[in-house]
Amino acid sequence: MKSSTILHQRIDPLSGRSEWVIVREAEDVGGLRDSLAHTSYLDMLNDHHRNRAFEAAISNALQTHPGVVLDIGAGTGLLSMMASRALQQCLVPLSNPESDQSIIACEGFLPMYLLAKKVLHLNGLSSAIKLVHKRSEDLKVGIDMDAPADVLVTEILDSTLLGEGIIPTLQHAHKNLLKPNALVVPCRAKIFGQLVQCNELWRMRDLFHTESQLKDGLVLHPLATCQNMQHTIHVNALADSIEVITEPFKVFNFDFSKIPPSEGKSDIFVKAIKSGVAHAIISWWVLELDQEGTEVYTTAPKWVEPHYESWHDHWKPCVWFVPTEGLRIANDESIQFSALHDQISFKYVFDKEKKSVETADLKSWVPLMRPERIGLLGSSKWRSTVLDSMKKINMVNGSYSKPGQLRVIRKRCNELTLDDIDGRKVNVLLGEPYYIAYQDMLPWRNLRFWRERTSLASLLDEKAIIVPYRGILCGMAMTMHDLWKSRQALKFVQGFNHSVVNKVFGACGDLPVPLEGPILPYSLWQCGETQALTEAFHIMSFELSKPIETVRASVKVHISSSGLCHGIVLWIDWVLHPDIEERILTGPKGHQPTYWKQGVKLFRNPVPVEAFQSKDRLCNSNTFDLDAVFDSETGDLQIKVDFLNQVHPTGDTLVS
Repeated sequence: MKSSTILHQRIDPLSGRSEWVIVREAEDVGGLRDSLAHTSYLDMLNDHHRNRAFEAAISNALQTHPGVVLDIGAGTGLLSMMASRALQQCLVPLSNPESDQSIIACEGFLPMYLLAKKVLHLNGLSSAIKLVHKRSEDLKVGIDMDAPADVLVTEILDSTLLGEGIIPTLQHAHKNLLKPNALVVPCRAKIFGQLVQCNELWRMRDLFHTESQLKDGLVLHPLATCQNMQHTIHVNALADSIEVITEPFKVFNFDFSKIPPSEGKSDIFVKAIKSGVAHAIISWWVLELDQEGTEVYTTAPKWVEPHYESWHDHWKPCVWFVPTEGLRIANDESIQFSALHDQISFKYVFDKEKKSVETADLKSWVPLMRPERIGLLGSSKWRSTVLDSMKKINMVNGSYSKPGQLRVIRKRCNELTLDDIDGRKVNVLLGEPYYIAYQDMLPWRNLRFWRERTSLASLLDEKAIIVPYRGILCGMAMTMHDLWKSRQALKFVQGFNHSVVNKVFGACGDLPVPLEGPILPYSLWQCGETQALTEAFHIMSFELSKPIETVRASVKVHISSSGLCHGIVLWIDWVLHPDIEERILTGPKGHQPTYWKQGVKLFRNPVPVEAFQSKDRLCNSNTFDLDAVFDSETGDLQIKVDFLNQVHPTGDTLVS
């Protein structure tokens, strides 16, 4: 395809089928809103400490090395615009004043390239910054840039530091695109780690020992193992349950002003400061953005760097689970292990590492799961609800339960016929429902089960039991100050107008009328400081025993706590069997991990609310009406909030 086009994959939320769409022109960027709104671009641009640190470091670099600037992974072009302003303020003459290509910005992701063009035009810098739609390894000196760069600015960093390819990118740039003594912003980076004990984290890793303690007869651990990788988790939310076993230790040093190595090993020797069981290593990084090391940014947890505590979702600490049963350590004991890195990741290796009991017999087909999934499978509440429902089904349909008989039919639900099931009607249709492809999506995407149940109608016995039997959409009004700030609409970022990115990035707070922010998926327990302002309220039910249909509902909600309401949190509780009262609950529980994502609708403007006391004291601030529509054709949910018949300043319709 031509360089001005890109293929973008979309997934139908109810059928699970994927389709490819072609993005050609700038106006098509809006069509990718669902994809870009779920990224961390907006949160990153709302990180004022990060923005100020990068601008100061870029300004420092160009005061001593004014000349050609290369921006790799330009994004919206913010770093390039910072460089342009710094060059205008330079006290030292440019190294090549005749060049009209002082700043070259490359962006390989077409939607971001098109968006950057808009931002540069809005700020009157289209002619000052040469924007190239290429990956940096495809740039050529003499074609894309007149001369090698004096200064490189880049921010291709993720929470692990290495995951976006900073090492291979810098290797190529130093060899092909930069002058020998070029400055790089950021200049250096260090990775640190700390051994910790935390039962909440361990429950997301060790399903084997969880099951051995529960002894409920349900054995799932042979079919599930946690991915052996760095997991990005907001560990500050678990600070009260984390006990540090060691002081922080240095893992790796990276000097970005030189060609970084493709591989590295660090032998780590550290002494325990207390007895305990080390369940995990929490890792973070520290950036020194300028040569002097005065401009610093860190992702350290709050007990390490309390002065840097500010909730952001784009970079956060990482968790690496210690192998086997954890590492039992005595106070003052010396611990030795290694850290290894390649071009895009790093890991820890313990000398005594061996196959644990729970993984010794695993086959290659056993799925690797996220920690949240392991935690759910080990949840006593989830397990008891599932087991009670299965027992109830066996009591009713005992003759159909034949242990040891399992047949996998490799067809989609809508492709099944009676011939595939030996001509017999289905008596029990089971689904969790849980779809790996939807684990980062909104809760109602799991209503794909409802669509699939509908497609199987001709195969179901008229008395067939459907599990789950019902889904219940619930909501809660909440204070979500940190999350609201991170999703705030952009106006000026370090003085540069970014208002054109708000719709594409899914901005919510302070969004200009008539734009509407989307409902976004979040694990609320990881979203900084929150407070419930209402009890959980029932919005609508999805009767999964019947064919899928559009559902409408209206509810009146009373505020139970006074505060500042930033929006509504939405989730689905699942009723597995009509005769079982217990539900699978997926809503928020404070800072306790829930293992599910909720849908969060942030208001345009926060609303001060007062606790509801009596019907005699109804006012705009203690009661609101909520109207909701679930569209069975699109799988979308629309909600409208009305504070006592006065349309809330969020706007008319709030759409997922």
